[in-house]
Amino acid sequence: AMLEWASAVVVASVAAGRTLNEAGLSRDDVQVIPYGLPVDVPSAAPDAQDGQKLKAMARGRRLCFCIGTIGARKNQRLLIDALATDAMHDVIGVFIGDGDTTPLQAHARELGVADRIVIVGHRPRASRYLALADAVVLPSRNEGLPLVVLESLRAAVPVVGSDLREIAEALDGGRCGYLFRAEDARSLATALQAALSAPADVRARLRARFEDHYSSNR
Repeated sequence: AMLEWASAVVVASVAAGRTLNEAGLSRDDVQVIPYGLPVDVPSAAPDAQDGQKLKAMARGRRLCFCIGTIGARKNQRLLIDALATDAMHDVIGVFIGDGDTTPLQAHARELGVADRIVIVGHRPRASRYLALADAVVLPSRNEGLPLVVLESLRAAVPVVGSDLREIAEALDGGRCGYLFRAEDARSLATALQAALSAPADVRARLRARFEDHYSSNR
């Protein structure tokens, strides 16, 4: 009802605009302006203790990062489910974000993967950690235009995201990332496997996607 008072509404993605249209807002009132990031990847390193721990754990194994407030909306629990599948035995899940981590830790213990998860907690400028990531996972139940996707594209780190239309739009329908069926742990595991074995030229495509669509210059 409040949006009816507006002369125009600016959203960051076509998908978000479509959601407002479906809620009854006129198409003519919605303007899509994606937000962007500076082109340069932050050069700051992760906190020293975190970096040492993650590098030690990564010997012969892959680091899969899940960045965002820990809770039901971001659905980090689904990544725990995926890590428990046979295909993910050499993958470590790294969780960065604030929120109550107790249920996540309990779920990991229940599935027998507690030794393959690292819960870092809140870290300012979490994009500093992307230099250590083999992939980034967004198992979210809903999103707008996720900042972590843009940061990952900028850093040329493969993104594995649930097939929400907002994430799919940022990843060019899956041409610049890996989509899986939302709430499906096996689908996530399959997509993550593909991301971790992606050829080198994929990373160049991710960076190009960022520069063409989501750089602040653009």
